[in-house]
Amino acid sequence: MTEGERAIIIKYALGERGLRDQAIAIHRENLRKYGVAGPFDPLSNFMSEVDNPVPDLALRARYRRQVCEIKLPKLLPKCP
Repeated sequence: MTEGERAIIIKYALGERGLRDQAIAIHRENLRKYGVAGPFDPLSNFMSEVDNPVPDLALRARYRRQVCEIKLPKLLPKCP
């Protein structure tokens, strides 16, 4: 994932709901590139729950907190 793609997912996790479709498209493209055994990180875990038709809401909340702790200098506001 590029830094810009990571930023989109992090901004979505921080509450910018308008980025949902774009974040899901990035997640699905990474699934196509790497498959389900691809690199796992908090962003992949979070987006897997977002894109899941029957998500585990507690797990998604935990992954969201992990994503909000990721620092991308100058691209993002500080996590709440």
